[in-house]
Amino acid sequence: MNYCFNCEKTTRNKFCSIICQKDYEYKKYIQEWKAGKVSGLRGEYQISMHIKTYLLKKYNNKCGRCGWGEMNVYTQNIPLEVEHIDGNYMNNKEENLILLCPNCHSLTQTYKGANRNHGRQGRKKYMK
Repeated sequence: MNYCFNCEKTTRNKFCSIICQKDYEYKKYIQEWKAGKVSGLRGEYQISMHIKTYLLKKYNNKCGRCGWGEMNVYTQNIPLEVEHIDGNYMNNKEENLILLCPNCHSLTQTYKGANRNHGRQGRKKYMK
């Protein structure tokens, strides 16, 4: 008999359930991200869902500036966005990320085109 890596219940496998396995993977990813071992990106530009989930918990599903957190009745999601405070999408350190509502995000200094020529340097390789 083994013990579940996440909850330590007795099990025949490494984990007692898929839910425990996913929770363990989430915790491990967040721990590695905080230690600087993983970039926090999913693919080339998109922030990891583990990080967004972490920020949603940290900010209690509310905007980090105004506190707004209404659920969209159609999608059943709270439309909050991850903002890179310094405008650098590669800098995914916790102190550089804040969760904002679409309104507060649109008022930031680096929102969309306001960061032009100072933003996603990685895209320049495609613009030849």
